[in-house]
Amino acid sequence: MIQWYYKHRIGYVYTYEDGHTNVANIFGGNCLCVFTEFYKDEKTGKDMERFASFFVDEKHLKNCFNDNIKLSPYTHTRSIRLNLYYKEAQILAKYFTMQGYKVTCYYKEPKK
Repeated sequence: MIQWYYKHRIGYVYTYEDGHTNVANIFGGNCLCVFTEFYKDEKTGKDMERFASFFVDEKHLKNCFNDNIKLSPYTHTRSIRLNLYYKEAQILAKYFTMQGYKVTCYYKEPKK
C-alpha cells in the first residue's frame, strides 16, 4: 500500500488546464514520491485532495521516462518546484530536467 507523509512535502507540480493553473503536491512516503492533486467535488462543491500518481524508486522513474511516459496525469505540466532538503528531490530534479520540464529548486528545512 502506498503511503505518504504530509510533513514530507518534496515539492509542487504546476499544470495548466482549461484556462487556469492547477497545483499538485509531491510528497515523500514509503516510495520515491507520491503526487496528490486538488479538485472540487461535484456533489458537495468542497475542495478535495486525491492520490494521483507515484514513483516507487529511481529505477521505476527512469524506466517510465525511458518509455517516454509523461507525468501522467500531468500532461500539461508548466513547471515543477522541488525542495532540495529532501534527497528524493535531487533524484526527481535530475530526471525531470532530462525530460525537458522546467524545474525550480529551493532549500527549506521542515518545521519541527
